[in-house]
Amino acid sequence: MAKFSDLIEGTLARKTVTIEIDGKPILIDVRPLTPFEHGQVLASARAEAKAAGVESPEDGEPIYDLSVEIHTLVIGLVDSDSSKSDPQPYFDKGASQIRGSKIFTRDAIAYLYTLWEQWNDDCSIQKAFIDEAALTRVIEEASVGNSLPFFALRPGVRWISMRTLAARFIDLQKLKSPISSISSAKLQSK
Repeated sequence: MAKFSDLIEGTLARKTVTIEIDGKPILIDVRPLTPFEHGQVLASARAEAKAAGVESPEDGEPIYDLSVEIHTLVIGLVDSDSSKSDPQPYFDKGASQIRGSKIFTRDAIAYLYTLWEQWNDDCSIQKAFIDEAALTRVIEEASVGNSLPFFALRPGVRWISMRTLAARFIDLQKLKSPISSISSAKLQSK
């Protein structure tokens, strides 16, 4: 969990993570991206996906998603020995260093991206998790037109909340249907 000082530091907030390669522990720092850097990641990923034949690169398209992860790692993973005031990239030769590596398989890339994503979430002011009580409060606020608690949630949590509400709605409809069918049948039999 990030401390307030990590939030204030923004993209300078670094966390050292340990990964193991061939039984050897490797220290890497993860850090959030600036909005400009995030834009660079998306532009690079889009260009790569288009070059690979993807007509409409967007979230959910596997080649585009992989490119987003790789370009995020290029910027978001930092040499843990570099100074805080001058962070040096862990992948000093860029995306080609990851793509050309026999060590960084798809699973390894996904794992590193997950480590980065977790720290990014920890440093965010948006909520990355919502419990039952908090979800109820968000729903109550939304019912009276207050959207602020909903938008304070991270996009993934918003989707989970929407999916939860949709599932509950469907469950309520299923409960409602048999009862109303039974009631209608009783009325018609009289």
